[in-house]
Amino acid sequence: MSAHQSIQIPNDRDQIDSVRKFFDQFGEENQLSEKVVHDIQMALDELLTNIVNYGYEDDGEHIIDVRFEVGGKNLKVEIVDDAKPYNMLEREDPDTTLSVEDKPIGGLGVYLVKQLMSHTEYFTKGNKNHFIMIKGLE
Repeated sequence: MSAHQSIQIPNDRDQIDSVRKFFDQFGEENQLSEKVVHDIQMALDELLTNIVNYGYEDDGEHIIDVRFEVGGKNLKVEIVDDAKPYNMLEREDPDTTLSVEDKPIGGLGVYLVKQLMSHTEYFTKGNKNHFIMIKGLE
């Protein structure tokens, strides 16, 4: 099985839901399990919200491209944007043994993304950020 689709949205928080709906349809068409769809939805919500809320230094409209590809035993999701470069994967993982009161604010979402995925990767090419997530389908 091999299928790929993509969706482009402006850097507007209200548009993140359109990616969710698009991926729901993609998951249905490719017979992805409920768990895979759930895990990808959580990761997309976290990453797209971070890009929209913190990635841009101006109020202009920017396009975020989200690509989905099923091939073999994996689902690949790639988010491409022109926000300021920032590799969230370089952040130190939070200490999950601390109590809720002692945990610093932030960082848990990216940690969760790394835990939910089989592989995560970040690189820049030209003036674009590329965040790749691979989720095993077994």
